[in-house]
Amino acid sequence: MKRSTVTIAILALLLAIPFDVPAGEPERIALAVRLFDAMDIKRRFDDSFAMMRHMQASTINQILKQEGLSDNDAVQAAAAQERMSAMLEKELSWDSIKDEYAAIYASTFTEKELRDLIAFYKSPAGRAMTLKSPDLIAKGMELVQQRVAAIGPKIRQIAEECNAKPSATRRRSQTSFPGARRRCALC
Repeated sequence: MKRSTVTIAILALLLAIPFDVPAGEPERIALAVRLFDAMDIKRRFDDSFAMMRHMQASTINQILKQEGLSDNDAVQAAAAQERMSAMLEKELSWDSIKDEYAAIYASTFTEKELRDLIAFYKSPAGRAMTLKSPDLIAKGMELVQQRVAAIGPKIRQIAEECNAKPSATRRRSQTSFPGARRRCALC
């Protein structure tokens, strides 16, 4: 009896709290969800994770080749990459963040803008944009990856220069951890 009285009191308090939902927001949230369907955003999310997995594996392979690490290190790196990817896919899946995205879109766009966007993504040009965006994104990411690979030696040079300069922090850490490798604060 005591437990049910407490439960009823808590429910009464919750019902008495005014929820500040702006007028029209539920409609905009529903429109945002319709826009996501028109944009085929769930598939885009899935494609992005697949692309991310591929890029991570490629990056790890490049690092392993450059550093000349052992087969055991390669196996460990691949396992760590797999665990990270699985965690990211779970925590950042479309289903886990769709409602929050809808709220963001609902607070960003007016009802008319959402309707216009839905109309666009249902048009031939909008469907073409939806279909071609993954290729555009992949090509853009490939370009960035090539640029990063090209500047890799410059990044390593800066890190080496940083490592070559003694610092009070590094001296303290080296006295605390005599076997530690010298590293700059950025590496």
